[in-house]
Amino acid sequence: MTVSARRLWFAGFGAAAAWSFDLMAVVSVGSTHCLSPVVSPATHGTVWWVVAAITGAAWIVGVGSLLSTVRAWRAPGQDGAARRARFMAFGGVLLNALFLVGLFFSSVALLLAPLCY
Repeated sequence: MTVSARRLWFAGFGAAAAWSFDLMAVVSVGSTHCLSPVVSPATHGTVWWVVAAITGAAWIVGVGSLLSTVRAWRAPGQDGAARRARFMAFGGVLLNALFLVGLFFSSVALLLAPLCY
């Protein structure tokens, strides 16, 4: 069974892209809200839910990328292309795990720290 190049690229860098997008979107939404002249408690709760939804979507993409990487890593085959795909998938497992840890710490900060100081 051959693994497509598109699947390998998603498997290798999906969690990194999800973490990067989450970081940029959360900072953008949070800072726009906090710098507005009128910050009401009602909109503060709404902004928190928007940020939580963005983080949840990043988790879905990151975990999907990790599962795709594990499937590509376990794909059968003994030819040169299969060994290269397995090598790239193994690197993707390590990279996805690292970025999911970063996403975890971003999520914990979202739960523990206020959006506006």
